[in-house]
Amino acid sequence: MEDLLTVGRVFLFGVIIDVMWVLYILATSQKRIFLAALVSMAMAVPAIFGIVEIVDDKIMAIPYVLGLGCGTVAGLKLHDRLISDKDVQ
Repeated sequence: MEDLLTVGRVFLFGVIIDVMWVLYILATSQKRIFLAALVSMAMAVPAIFGIVEIVDDKIMAIPYVLGLGCGTVAGLKLHDRLISDKDVQ
């Protein structure tokens, strides 16, 4: 059971990193320097934990990479939602 929790945690690290990456790109494209700096620093936390898990067990690279892919999809959907909410207002 512990292995399944580790896989889920590593997957979540990948998702969080990529969602934050989308927010970082948005912040930099809008010249929101302070927000971009905060997001870039916050991205380091799940990245470090994910890398530590991969170093401990190489097979954890698979859920990490899958999480990155899902995070890209989730981040872009979030981006689209944020853009459409701005258009409504």
